[in-house]
Amino acid sequence: MKQIAIIGGGIVGMTAAYYLKKNGMDVVVYDADYAQGTRAAVGIICPWVSQRRHQAWYALASDGAAFYKTLVRDVSDPSFYRQTGTLIAHTTRLDALSELAFERAKTTPAMGNVQRLQKPALADYIPDYVTLEDALLIEGGAQIDGARLIEILQKDQNIPVIKEQTTVERLETCGRFDHIIVAAGPWINDAQKKYIFDVKPQKGQLVTLQNAFDIDKAYPVIMPQGEIDILFDQTMLVIGASHDNEAGFDTHRDLNVEARLIHDAQMYIPKITSADITGFRIGTRAYTSDFAPFYGPIDTTKKVYVASGLGSSGLTTGPIIGYRIASDILGSAFDFSEMSPTKYIKSIV
Repeated sequence: MKQIAIIGGGIVGMTAAYYLKKNGMDVVVYDADYAQGTRAAVGIICPWVSQRRHQAWYALASDGAAFYKTLVRDVSDPSFYRQTGTLIAHTTRLDALSELAFERAKTTPAMGNVQRLQKPALADYIPDYVTLEDALLIEGGAQIDGARLIEILQKDQNIPVIKEQTTVERLETCGRFDHIIVAAGPWINDAQKKYIFDVKPQKGQLVTLQNAFDIDKAYPVIMPQGEIDILFDQTMLVIGASHDNEAGFDTHRDLNVEARLIHDAQMYIPKITSADITGFRIGTRAYTSDFAPFYGPIDTTKKVYVASGLGSSGLTTGPIIGYRIASDILGSAFDFSEMSPTKYIKSIV
């Protein structure tokens, strides 16, 4: 039985731990429990209208969205996942995004039914207090509770988590582990000391508001132009999340960011100012210079695997990255070359 150590108990690390332990490996996770990017994720799975030119990223994100069907079947409790659909509401590029979505839907079953909606047909998909005249509905879009998913993965396989910081070098010194996975997000350069990776921290913040309006069913997430998304819950509204590349590892609440998020949402929910703020969440994501993630072994020995740079799409790409690393360790070889970590090494210490 192989001994596996995982540094980082977020979405990548815990998915890898789940599949490794499920297949007979001895796994332990080390996690400092500090400002995971998952905490600041609204949790929307809908990568299919992205206009990013990084084709490897889009292939990964599309595969990641489809992988949730497997994940939902594998775990004991699928309550973390709700396929409510997504409404794309863009004031200037909706025609172009619609054309892109219709074309991609021809070869992407996970997108489900795709349709352009205007009022009055649109009224069936939004609460009556939402102002929206024209939108693109992608029925395969889903909402993910990332924190709940991590909890379920850990509980299902009884994965031990040690609440402390550690490093690859420290774990190698003890001589116990056959493989080490570093899934420490923006802290990757602290979790191992041999390489300096092209990774920077990005602060994300979202705000939750008491839903002062009646919600009688599950509505699609609204993805407007800009950085906000609007998620409807039976008891609250979730607005966010922000993208701050200059805040470093700061995790303090920023009232100006909150005000901006609410102001942007007011275009679609005019009465949002009557809803009380009930909370906020802040997390630190990792991003790279080309805003693409990397993952895989750092050398041909495959002793150490790393993953980082997932950015704000971490809930979409994280589970499949963890699954692919676990599968490679279990003997189902995967070609990591397109997003190899070696491409993102700035220097060797």
